[in-house]
Amino acid sequence: MSALGYHYPAGAEHDPRAPWNQEDPEPCDHCDGEGFVTCDHCDGAGMCETCGERGYVQCPTCGGTGDGETPAEQRLRLAEDKADEDHDRERDEA
Repeated sequence: MSALGYHYPAGAEHDPRAPWNQEDPEPCDHCDGEGFVTCDHCDGAGMCETCGERGYVQCPTCGGTGDGETPAEQRLRLAEDKADEDHDRERDEA
């Protein structure tokens, strides 16, 4: 048991990949962490069905969370990019 009273798996208390040791994500670059952006169809006037006459829509980049890329998402994206590069390299060598 840790000093805080939690039961962590062996070695997990200081694991940087564990959810409780993750830093908060940076705010989304597209919506500045708000989760919503101005409607492109009515330019924020709130006069269209796209935004439900509110003038804003859910941010397409973060899905309305306001969060930028989390470390886990960044690692996943980097791993996928590396796998794509490896696949392309193998295809080019064949």
